[in-house]
Amino acid sequence: MGRLRTRTIFADEAVTLIAVESLDTQHGMSRAGCHLYARLQPIAIVVCGAGEQYALDMRAEPADLDQLMRDIPELEARLGEMPGAPSPR
Repeated sequence: MGRLRTRTIFADEAVTLIAVESLDTQHGMSRAGCHLYARLQPIAIVVCGAGEQYALDMRAEPADLDQLMRDIPELEARLGEMPGAPSPR
C-alpha cells in the first residue's frame, strides 16, 4: 500500500464524505526518457454527519475508524475540525 491520503468528495450542511485513498508512485529514467507510474486506489469512505462519524470500506462494510486515524494523522485533524461533529475517538 502506498501513501495514504484523504480528500473531501462531498460536503453540505448535513453530511461530509471523505475518501481515504492509497497513492502509489514510481518513476525512473532510461535512454528513451523519463517514465512515471501512478496508481490511486480507494480504501474507505468516512461519513461525518448528524453528530456521528463512521467509516465504510469499499465493500460497504464497517471499517475501523480508529485505525484509519492512527494510519493517517491528517484524517484525525480533519475530523476534529468538522462543525458539530463529536470529538474523534
